[in-house]
Amino acid sequence: MSEISPWLAAPYETLLRWQANNRLPQSAILLGGWEAHCIHELIGAFLKHAFCQTQNACGQCQSCQWVNSVQHPDWLIVQGTGKLGDIGVEQVREVVPLLQSQPTHAPFRLICIADAHRMTESAANALLKVLEEPPNRTYWFLVTETPSRLLATIRSRCVTLDCRGDNDTIEGWLSAQTNVDKSVCRLALDLSGTPTKALALLTADTRFQLVIDNFVVLDSQKSLDWLDELMGRYGSEFCLSAMALGLRRYADRITNEQLDVLTRLWWHFSTKIQITEGERARQLLHELWIRWQTELAKP
Repeated sequence: MSEISPWLAAPYETLLRWQANNRLPQSAILLGGWEAHCIHELIGAFLKHAFCQTQNACGQCQSCQWVNSVQHPDWLIVQGTGKLGDIGVEQVREVVPLLQSQPTHAPFRLICIADAHRMTESAANALLKVLEEPPNRTYWFLVTETPSRLLATIRSRCVTLDCRGDNDTIEGWLSAQTNVDKSVCRLALDLSGTPTKALALLTADTRFQLVIDNFVVLDSQKSLDWLDELMGRYGSEFCLSAMALGLRRYADRITNEQLDVLTRLWWHFSTKIQITEGERARQLLHELWIRWQTELAKP
């Protein structure tokens, strides 16, 4: 299998199976998931397999090189223009003349609409007319991070492939990439929202890992400074989650009584922090951290 992100393995195998059995949907395939660049990674891997002149995704033939450089004559990408990045009706209509001809260098032609949710209503209606009588040996991929923003009439004409994957697979990949515990990876994924952003958080922001590993035992003003900076960047709920995770990782180094007290303190302050914001939330986080240190300092 081509090297692709592990959470894309299932939709990749589905595309290969459809293509091998000559059952690629003639209407359109809606590819929805994390960042669009991850979905284009999936499409590139699929096309290297489908268009390869050796039928083995060799990476060396002319077709594979065209796919790598996104210049294959039978792979067309429709993208938004202007400041808003909208896809207008003219951009869809420009494709129509191509549909009268056959693919020139591949067994089929693929037309991808990037950020398909940015199609105007007129563009979507123009696409619907094409999909009503799909041309032979031409397939459509609609790429979007937010499928719900597509017109219902468009979604109804699509076969959907979910490219988000499952959290266990993503957390395992993050852990393997960073040598960080999966529980920390889970927090990073929840916070950032996407696998690649979570990876950037785990590798680029060293304070994230430091606060998880050391938050309970740090006893200097630097700890409060870190807390303020992390709260400003990620919010109070992130800080609460980081503290809870740090406490769990520290639990085997304190007594059961201390763990019980620290946990109850966390719940008490968490309830207050979640219904407030700004300076008051910062003060409550400081107070929670100081109360933790006071409890840990008791003989």
